[in-house]
Amino acid sequence: GRRAFYEARLSAIVLPEGTEKAGTEAFYGADVREKELVLPDSITVIEWKAFASIGRSGKESGDEEDGFSSIHLPASLETIGEQAFAVSGTADTILECGDISLGSKVSSIGDGAFNSVKCKAFEVSRRNKQYASADGFLLTKDGKALLRTPYGMTGEVTVPEGVIEIKKKAMWNCPGITDIHIPSSVTM
Repeated sequence: GRRAFYEARLSAIVLPEGTEKAGTEAFYGADVREKELVLPDSITVIEWKAFASIGRSGKESGDEEDGFSSIHLPASLETIGEQAFAVSGTADTILECGDISLGSKVSSIGDGAFNSVKCKAFEVSRRNKQYASADGFLLTKDGKALLRTPYGMTGEVTVPEGVIEIKKKAMWNCPGITDIHIPSSVTM
């Protein structure tokens, strides 16, 4: 439910099979020891900020960590709300996260759903009807609009050929990118 574990101190987030929704701000700001998030196969909806601002206070070690080292999204997932996994913290405290894989049923991804999640790539099922990925970028299914660049992408990057539009905030807050090559197909 809404804010059920808001700013709670937890060893892990374990949702039972049969859970269909992670509610608004359900775990917002929680201090969670476990660095991996594995959601049950029954989840279809992740609402606004459900897993946003997760961290580890590091009181024992003196180190702070923010975000998850991996996020397992089940094949049943259909909706990811705004800022669902958004991470608060600095580049030094945000954990590197494995690639984000989106299944065939994902039909809606809210603005900022993966803000500052330090993944290097998005992977999208070829059977997905709304989204696609190329070279790690999250795109519309037809590949014509760049929706999101992974926060953890680094160095010199090239926007995939065929992209004609770069959506608002598609490359927002990607501190590791040093150079961007934009194809002539993009209209500014």
